[in-house]
Amino acid sequence: MIKKMNRTLTTTLLTILISGCASNKMSHEELWHSHDLARVERAKTLYSCGMFFAIAGDQRQNEIEKSRYHKYSAKATNLAKELTPIDGSITDDQRKKLKKRYNLYAFRTSQSWIKAIGNDPEGNVFKNITKDCVSAIQNEDFIDTIDKLHNKISPKP
Repeated sequence: MIKKMNRTLTTTLLTILISGCASNKMSHEELWHSHDLARVERAKTLYSCGMFFAIAGDQRQNEIEKSRYHKYSAKATNLAKELTPIDGSITDDQRKKLKKRYNLYAFRTSQSWIKAIGNDPEGNVFKNITKDCVSAIQNEDFIDTIDKLHNKISPKP
């Protein structure tokens, strides 16, 4: 009798949980407040690289190396903030949730990178992640510079 009640209760709770999750499912655009998925992905990459460089910098003993990693971290984070696309206006609460979403994504990604680095005795993973992140930062910095130059040259209507 008790087993049957536990099974029924478990089934009921699972049904409620599943139906609640299904009805609150948000699309990718709603989740990130943008239809420009390419910019969202670029921003997510920059946030992840920024967090990765902050963690890598904190592990350095040499102050010059530590400073270099922290500069890359700050540059990636600033570029990500400028790049983050938002369609329309959002409330402060939505903005806070969006910031948390980007930070959580960056945290998870950087942690997975660190785990992969720990499992790579040759050091190739660290080298590849560092190259990819530096390349992403340089590309976004170049695009940002072009955009700023375009805005200076082009008269605004």
